[in-house]
Amino acid sequence: MSPLVFIQRLLRLVAAIIFLLNTGCSVQNQKPHQANSQTSQLQPAPDVHQQCYEYLYGVGDIKPNVIMAYDWCSKGASAGVADSQVLLAEMYLTESFLKYDLNLALKWYLAAAQQHHKHAQYMLYHLYITQGGRIESKYEPNFWLYQSVSQGYKPAIDALADIAIENNKN
Repeated sequence: MSPLVFIQRLLRLVAAIIFLLNTGCSVQNQKPHQANSQTSQLQPAPDVHQQCYEYLYGVGDIKPNVIMAYDWCSKGASAGVADSQVLLAEMYLTESFLKYDLNLALKWYLAAAQQHHKHAQYMLYHLYITQGGRIESKYEPNFWLYQSVSQGYKPAIDALADIAIENNKN
C-alpha cells in the first residue's frame, strides 16, 4: 500500500470517528429487532449454503441453475443460515435470477443482519437509503450502518466516512 493510499484511508477513518463522536452514536446495546429464536438455533448441514452458492454462481462442474439455487438458498435461509439468507436476498434484487422484490430482499437481509452478518447490515442501510425500503424509525438505516462499521466492514466504513466528510462540508 502506498503512503498516499494509507493516509487517505486513515483520514477517512478519522472522519468517520469524528462523525460518530459528534452524533453521540453508540452501537452497543441497541436492538431495534429481536432475533427469531427458531432462526438462530437451527443449524443445517454446511453443504446447504454451499449448494446454494454453487448453483447460483456455477462452481466447478456445476453450471449455474437458478431453480436449483433458489431451492437450496430457500432451504438454507428458512433454516436460519445467514449466508443463504444473504444470497436469497441478492437473488431478489437481481432480475436475472428472480423477479425483483425489494420487500423480500429486505426480509432476508434483516434475518441475516439480526445474526450479525456485516454485509447484510450494510445492505439494509444501503437499501433503506437508496430504495426507500420500509423503515421502522428514521434512525434504523444508521443503526445498521453502525453495526456493520463496528465489525470492520470496509464498504460500511467508507459509507460512514463519506457521510462524515459530507457533513463537515456543510
